[in-house]
Amino acid sequence: MRIALFDDYRVGVVEAGERLRDISDAIPDRTPAWPWPWVPRLIAAFSELRPQLEKAAAQAEPRAIDGVRLLPPTPWPGQIVAAAANYHEHAAEMAARPGHNPNEGLQGEIFLKAPASVVGHNAAVTLPNLPGREIHHEAELGVIIGRRMYQVAAVDALDFVFGYTCLMDLTVRGRGDRSRRKSYAGFTPLGPWLVTSEEVPDPQTLAVRLWCNGEIRQDGTTRDMVYSVAEMLAYASAVMPLYPGDVLASGTPSGVGPIQGGDHIEMELGGIGRLAVDILAAPPGAPLAEVGLGVRPKSRDSGC
Repeated sequence: MRIALFDDYRVGVVEAGERLRDISDAIPDRTPAWPWPWVPRLIAAFSELRPQLEKAAAQAEPRAIDGVRLLPPTPWPGQIVAAAANYHEHAAEMAARPGHNPNEGLQGEIFLKAPASVVGHNAAVTLPNLPGREIHHEAELGVIIGRRMYQVAAVDALDFVFGYTCLMDLTVRGRGDRSRRKSYAGFTPLGPWLVTSEEVPDPQTLAVRLWCNGEIRQDGTTRDMVYSVAEMLAYASAVMPLYPGDVLASGTPSGVGPIQGGDHIEMELGGIGRLAVDILAAPPGAPLAEVGLGVRPKSRDSGC
């Protein structure tokens, strides 16, 4: 099943990527009000609710999908856990960059992105005012957690996946904490919808492509991951419990590159969908997005 959030946080079942059927009235406690707690509850209870959702979809009139505004399929995830340098060739291209940050190619690690960085399909993303810094695109497979998982072995990890979606991990290159550099507003586009896990029997066989202004820049496959989706989920869940609606950003193939105001970015995951955003330059006079705080020396009495 393909599930989309649209317009005023309504819910639709997507058909053939061209139309949807509104099933909003079948969703318990649905409300357009932030922070949308009914979304993870829907995911957690999906197996029980599925018969009534399918019935609602069968009774609803189809609507053209290009006539609605698509929203992130999980609009306020409790956690966005991201894999660092999780494709072999991407790790190599980061290491080859002049003056590269050694942490950029640190494979097998995870970091967190801010939930407030999430936006949906066709969003306009305004870049932060960072003179002299490059901001890059990264096309990724987004993995949406379906039920609480904690200290789960890799062999069982995919049983905890609810579905998959397209994810862009926009990134400020260079110095600074990775989580901060990847958490500016709009830096995690998700969508255009999610595809439930039974439609993706093997997440390691998906094509990953990205275009900037119609020019293809990234063209890879999830089979080239250093660590599989299952292995990354097992590693992350060894550290922290993951909950319904949480997202794993599973890494990006090679071909990342700079973006600037006026660019139109599209990415595609084979069998899942195509996600697009427009990039806007920082407005004139925008405050600097990096104030240059250093590391404050510890006080003798701080106890830290």
